Amino acid sequence: MIRVTLNETDWRLIDEVAWKRHQKYANVPSNYGTSRDLHKDIVGAAGEYAVAKYFGLEWTGRDDDNAIDVEFLEVRTRTKPGGLLCVHDKEIERKKLQPGQKYVLCWYNIEDAITIVGWAFASEIRKAKIYANGRWYIQNDKLHEIHTVLL
Repeated sequence: MIRVTLNETDWRLIDEVAWKRHQKYANVPSNYGTSRDLHKDIVGAAGEYAVAKYFGLEWTGRDDDNAIDVEFLEVRTRTKPGGLLCVHDKEIERKKLQPGQKYVLCWYNIEDAITIVGWAFASEIRKAKIYANGRWYIQNDKLHEIHTVLL
């Protein structure tokens, strides 16, 4: 696991991107069957930003729900440590994701840091056979070491 501390400048950028996303999609039902709120947009943007910052990848902060989050990585950020990496059925269909798509799990920490936990291929998440509410999950002990995600 890698802990990425975000400074005030980072948070301003994250907040700006999250606010743009929220404004664009506030009146559109979520692709995952839940209402969209600003906090979820902040959490998601913070995870994406932390992954890009740590690995030196480009993060555009696009407000397109069909775009890949960070260059070639999909990032999922959970608000509770211990939260599992998941992929939504609707996302697989909408983005036409391939089995080799890499997903990164982050945990959002209140103390201005993001923990990058690990990663898995989309196919591995589905093979884990944990399914609930339209989402596939994988146990954290089955994730690849995060330092191998760029290999």
